[in-house]
Amino acid sequence: MRTHSPVSLHARSEPLSGAMPQQRVKLKYCLNVRLTYILLRLLFCIKVFIMKDRLPILTPGTARRQYIFSITVAVLITATSSPGAASAAVTSAASPDAPATSETRMINMQIDHQSFTLIPAENAASRALINKLPLSVEMHELNGNEKYVDLAFSLPVGPVVTGTIHAGDVMLYGNNTLVLFYKSFHTAYRYTRIGRIDAPEALENHDSMKAETISVTLSPQ
Repeated sequence: MRTHSPVSLHARSEPLSGAMPQQRVKLKYCLNVRLTYILLRLLFCIKVFIMKDRLPILTPGTARRQYIFSITVAVLITATSSPGAASAAVTSAASPDAPATSETRMINMQIDHQSFTLIPAENAASRALINKLPLSVEMHELNGNEKYVDLAFSLPVGPVVTGTIHAGDVMLYGNNTLVLFYKSFHTAYRYTRIGRIDAPEALENHDSMKAETISVTLSPQ
């Protein structure tokens, strides 16, 4: 049986994410530039060696032009993986709370014969869950503020510190524990967002939230 502190739900062992992804991106960018330049110079030397009988003697001006050409090509090749572009990708990947777009498939969440609309987050975890629908589970009470179920399959994770859990939030703890929160509270723990119920006040006052176990069916709308 899982045990948790009064102000938070789940024990966490993952280290908090910080500036390390950005540092790795910059390091990878520098390595890409250097390796690309070395590769181009190597290819040029091979070409000179193979065709040395057909090429004129390289003058300082020719060598300088070849050097500038190599640098230019290296910069062009790595432009699309610059720190700015890569940082934007990292920021986007680390923002699982992005609002749903007009193309997002809504999820019907039926709790003991009452239907709610679950608005999925724009991330890999919610998309993977949608691909598993329809899904019927029994969710269990925990801590007076959540219902949870351990799924029989794993989902992609991207946990972040949410700071505040809101009634109606649907989260993923670890890679397979689906959690429905029906009360709001503050937390320092990390969750992967799945989505949110569009009528949290109705969920919080729902009689079934007082039960130890509830029947939940998820299906695409």
